[in-house]
Amino acid sequence: MKAKKLCAVILTLAILCSLAACGEKPNSTGSNSAPGGSSGSGPNSGDTISISSKKIISLGGGVSGGTFAMLGAGMASVITNNVENLSVNCEGTSGSVEACKLVGSGDLAFALSASDAFYTATVGTGSFEGAPIDGLRIAIGGYNAPFHIIVRADSNIYSMQDLKGKRITASAGNTIQNQLPFIMEAYGFGPDDYTAVPLSQSEGADALKDGNVDCIIQTTGIGTSAYMDLTTSVDCRFLSMDQDKVDAIHEKLPYVVQETIPAGSYKGQDEEILSCTTTNFLICGADVPDEMVYAVVKALHVHNNEFADIHYLGAAFTPEFTVANQVIELHPGAVQYYRELGLM
Repeated sequence: MKAKKLCAVILTLAILCSLAACGEKPNSTGSNSAPGGSSGSGPNSGDTISISSKKIISLGGGVSGGTFAMLGAGMASVITNNVENLSVNCEGTSGSVEACKLVGSGDLAFALSASDAFYTATVGTGSFEGAPIDGLRIAIGGYNAPFHIIVRADSNIYSMQDLKGKRITASAGNTIQNQLPFIMEAYGFGPDDYTAVPLSQSEGADALKDGNVDCIIQTTGIGTSAYMDLTTSVDCRFLSMDQDKVDAIHEKLPYVVQETIPAGSYKGQDEEILSCTTTNFLICGADVPDEMVYAVVKALHVHNNEFADIHYLGAAFTPEFTVANQVIELHPGAVQYYRELGLM
C-alpha cells in the first residue's frame, strides 16, 4: 500500500509540473505583446501588425497594363500577407479621376492616384469643377511618373510641333481629361488641333503598333510593361519636351515637375528624354479608421523589400517621400506612424 501511495504522489507531482511548464511559455510571450496586436519595441519592428477586428476592403489600382495596376496588386498582396485581420482586394479603375471619386464615395477605402487629380478634386477645379470631394487624405507615396511621348520610328513625327492634327492616345479619366491638355496647351495646341483617343495603356500601345493612332502621351512609371512590350515588337521614337515648356507648365501647375527618362529605359531609346511628371500616392478616405491606415502604412514600410520584389517602383513608396512631397492633408493614422519615425 505504501508503495502504491508513493507512486500516486509521484505521478500527481509529475502531472502538476507538466501543466505548469505548459502554461509558462504562452503567459511569458503574451506579456510582451504590444497593445492593438502589434508586438515589438518600435515602428520598424518586423513583428506582427494587426487591426482589432477582421475586415475586407478594396484598393483601387489602375488601368490594365499600367503601372498602377501592378502596384495596386502588389500593395494588396503585401498588406494582406502582413496585417492580421485585414484582407485587401485590388480593383481596377479607369484612372486617377475615377479613383478619387470612388474613394470620396466610400466605394474604395484606398486608391492609387496622381497628385494633380487628388489636388484638383480637393479644391474643386479641373474635372472636379464645382464639385470638390471632401475627405481625401494621403496615406503613403510614391514615385514620379514621367510623361512618355511615343511615336513609331517610321512616322513623320520628330518633335512636339509635328503633333498638330494627329491622333493622340492617353488613358481615359484624368490623363486624357486634364494631363494631355496641359501638355498640348504648352505647345499652343487647343482641343481642335488634335484628336484625343481614350484607351488604356495596353490598348494604346496596340493602337500605335497597328497604326490606328499616331502618338502616345501617357504619364506612367518608367519600365511599364505595355511600353516595354511595344518597343520590343515595333521600332519607336520617344519625343523630348522643350525646357521652356516644362518650366512654363511647372510655373502654372506647381505639382508638375521636371523629370527625365534615362537612356536605355526602353529598346531603341538611346538618349535621355526630357519630360515632366506628377507624383503618385496611395490615398484614402478621411473616415477610414486610424488603426487601419496606420497598419497599412506600417506594413508597406516595414515590408518594403517584399513590395519592391513584386514591382521595382514599390521601393519608392517611403515615409520620407510622403512627408517631403505632401500635396494634401495626411490621414491621422499615417501621421501617427510618421511621428513615431521622427519625421514629423
